[in-house]
Amino acid sequence: MSGRFAKIFKILLPLAVSSAIICLLFRNIQPRLFIDHLISARMSLILPAVAVSLFFNNIFAAYRWHYILRATGCGISFRETLFLFMGSRPVRSIIPLKIGTLALPLYLKRNNGFPVIKSIYSIVLDKAYSSLGIFSCIYAGFVFFRIPVTVKILAALVLIAMIYFVSGPMAVIFRKALRFSRAEHYAPGDIAADISAAQKLVMFFSGIVFQASFILAAGLIFGSLDIDVIFPRLAVFIPLTVLITNIPVTVSGVGTREAAVMVFFAGIADTERLLSAGILISLLCYLLHTLISVFLLYGFTKKLLAGRDIPTRTENLSR
Repeated sequence: MSGRFAKIFKILLPLAVSSAIICLLFRNIQPRLFIDHLISARMSLILPAVAVSLFFNNIFAAYRWHYILRATGCGISFRETLFLFMGSRPVRSIIPLKIGTLALPLYLKRNNGFPVIKSIYSIVLDKAYSSLGIFSCIYAGFVFFRIPVTVKILAALVLIAMIYFVSGPMAVIFRKALRFSRAEHYAPGDIAADISAAQKLVMFFSGIVFQASFILAAGLIFGSLDIDVIFPRLAVFIPLTVLITNIPVTVSGVGTREAAVMVFFAGIADTERLLSAGILISLLCYLLHTLISVFLLYGFTKKLLAGRDIPTRTENLSR
């Protein structure tokens, strides 16, 4: 009974946190003015923002992960990767603490025979290069701020160190963690042996393009609400907002995203206008994708449950 209560609590907690933050944000605004801003948003900029978000959050993001999967030895087609990526989104969005992400390696193991550990490593790589994209965009905006040159150089050195870590030592640490947990038999061969320097470079720049798409979509949404914001501020604070909302304490970042927008861009527009921008970013850049993916959820769940565990090459040899 206590275990069931714990599961229900984990599911309801992010929903409660999101609801509490949204309620707090609405306490100090004028609802009528907020609604007026939403209604008056220019569709000539909203529609391009939706188009950019739909393409980069679905097709481009799926292609990035497909590229990483192929680099790590998975022969899955792009069409199936896109189906897997979008069909699992509702699960990944609703289940708290990023636990829903485990549906991806489970699907690949049961339907494609791809080792679970390698699938997890591909997800880790995807998240790592996305994080590098976030910090690269932040630094690109950072250099335009009036701060000491020594601070900019220090920030550049930190970014270089992060790039070096993701490109090399991270794989070594991952392998050592496997040996320590005695799970190395689930990962035949060297996890990162086949990933070339050119492929890592593609992963790095694709991470930058992916994060730049968020900046572009957010900039269009700000423009639709007549919020005048300069590029350096967008380049720094939109990736920071993405970084904060990746903390798994709310449902799809709802609540923390709106609060971050209101804090980071305070002073350039009234509170109601900034809250409208935060709400639109959540709706158009996140929740809309989850809503569209619901139509693929049944097919994904059916294939996930109907699939049988296909033995990997190492498991076949051990038999």
